[in-house]
Amino acid sequence: MVIRNAYLITKDYYAAEDICQETFVRFSDRLAQVPDESVRSWLLHTSRRLALDYRRNEERNSARIEYMARESGLEEQADTRYFDLSDLLEECEKIQAKKETLLLLKEQRPLWYQVLLMSRVEGMRNGAIGLELDVTASLVSKWKERAGRWLRERYEKDYLDAE
Repeated sequence: MVIRNAYLITKDYYAAEDICQETFVRFSDRLAQVPDESVRSWLLHTSRRLALDYRRNEERNSARIEYMARESGLEEQADTRYFDLSDLLEECEKIQAKKETLLLLKEQRPLWYQVLLMSRVEGMRNGAIGLELDVTASLVSKWKERAGRWLRERYEKDYLDAE
């Protein structure tokens, strides 16, 4: 019932499953507050609200992507780019080279790598990273700076000079 309710709004089965799960998580948090006779309506109302929020966010994100494509000129390039696979292959090679450089950093400087992940992927600030690793925030800042420089230099040396 909850999945169907969410699916009717999102038109995305996997999103509806996620919404169903979130609905029941919220329900378990409020189990004592929801009267037995209102459970069905509470579940439908909550899943509807979550589905509408999901759809609103999807619309916002797609509008943002379209705007960015227009501003960067990618929209005009899109038609011709798919006919020339060499650009796509070159882009894949660059991504692979960057990935290999990042893995080399992980192998050679694991703390720098960990700091970069905590900062860039998890969005943690230097102070929080410092607390987690039991170092000062200024040392975290230095490690980030050195890791960025190391990655840049290594990528340029191994891949840009090879071209």
